[in-house]
Amino acid sequence: MRFNHTLTAWLLVSAVLASGCSTMSVHTNRADAEIYLDGRLIGVGHAKVKSMGLPNTAVIRAEHEGEVVSKSVNRKFTLATALMMPFSYFTSAIWGWQYPDSVFIRFDDRASRAHQWGDSEGDAWSKPIRASADVTQTNTAETQRSAVTDLWGEPPPEKNGARGKQ
Repeated sequence: MRFNHTLTAWLLVSAVLASGCSTMSVHTNRADAEIYLDGRLIGVGHAKVKSMGLPNTAVIRAEHEGEVVSKSVNRKFTLATALMMPFSYFTSAIWGWQYPDSVFIRFDDRASRAHQWGDSEGDAWSKPIRASADVTQTNTAETQRSAVTDLWGEPPPEKNGARGKQ
């Protein structure tokens, strides 16, 4: 069986060029979060961005009710970039870099965190810690000396540096 090399080449070129029209999908766990790519609004809840282009690092930022989450993504030299090189006079090495297929931006789930800690306000870490019992302190030297012991259970040394009698 004889292969038609022209047909094979056209199929390969079509497959490579079709992969060059790919997009990067950006999703969040909040359906009404605004999504920005390098400061430009690209969608709400989810967005699609042209994947192929010049080497670049982009910042994807999502905003929802005052909360901001950012993530940087890089275009990379991929197998599709290399396969396009012979058919693009090797210029795809410059313009054929690709973003990842998808990016997911996760917002903290404040409701579940509040429920977990039994806190209706949602932020248990920002509240001060309060003692459950009142502690009274006496400042007499004898009380302090008898209450403090070192790691071995011995009383602290006397003021002159010598330990008590053993």
